[in-house]
Amino acid sequence: MANYYTNFSFGLTCTDAQATQIKDILNEYEKECEAEDGYGCVPFSCEFQPENDKSGEVFIWIHSGYESGDQGAVIDFLCRVLEKFPALGPIGFTWADTCSKPRLDSFGGGAAFVTAHDQFEVFSTDQWITEQAGESVKV
Repeated sequence: MANYYTNFSFGLTCTDAQATQIKDILNEYEKECEAEDGYGCVPFSCEFQPENDKSGEVFIWIHSGYESGDQGAVIDFLCRVLEKFPALGPIGFTWADTCSKPRLDSFGGGAAFVTAHDQFEVFSTDQWITEQAGESVKV
């Protein structure tokens, strides 16, 4: 049996005050996840790291966690953040889809570009290859 993974890692910098409100957005998102699945497990990790004591800035590291994450959930979260703080955007990130065993359809990735007002663009590597080669290439 093979295990499938989606991995990403990126960050954004904001003020202390913004970080406090972004934590509130994350907590609200976690409550919504709990209402949906009964666990309250956000399918990505979000770590708040002060840049240094003098700058008043916080680096928010968003990543897939220890095994795998959900890029769709990250896009939803970023839309909420940028709705509150549009000046933090746009935000782009990439992800990799991998597998613990060689499988023909299990490796690839994609990218997302998120702007304010729930605007985002997403593409996958499979989509890009198909667009470049036309229908003659199977992925």
